[in-house]
Amino acid sequence: MTPEVEDAAVAFVDRRTREIRSMSLSWFGGEPTLRLDIIERLVGRLGKLCKEKDISFPAMSMITNGYLLTSDVATVLKGLNITSVQVTLDAHRGARQP
Repeated sequence: MTPEVEDAAVAFVDRRTREIRSMSLSWFGGEPTLRLDIIERLVGRLGKLCKEKDISFPAMSMITNGYLLTSDVATVLKGLNITSVQVTLDAHRGARQP
């Protein structure tokens, strides 16, 4: 995600602050744990915006293949208030035929 796309996402939420009272996010697509730096930046920016506009910003979720999900990554996710992680499994890759 480019800085311009990050800015556009924050601007999108900012334009709609009169319409919303609560916001939730689910991080998915590609492999979100590859770019925790972007998630940390956006959570910080959106959290600040929600606080300024009195918008509830409860816990978030993530969908991941789990490949990079270590205890250190889990600690970062917990610190970002990502409280639910769905790990997907692909039974077709490398599966042996009976």
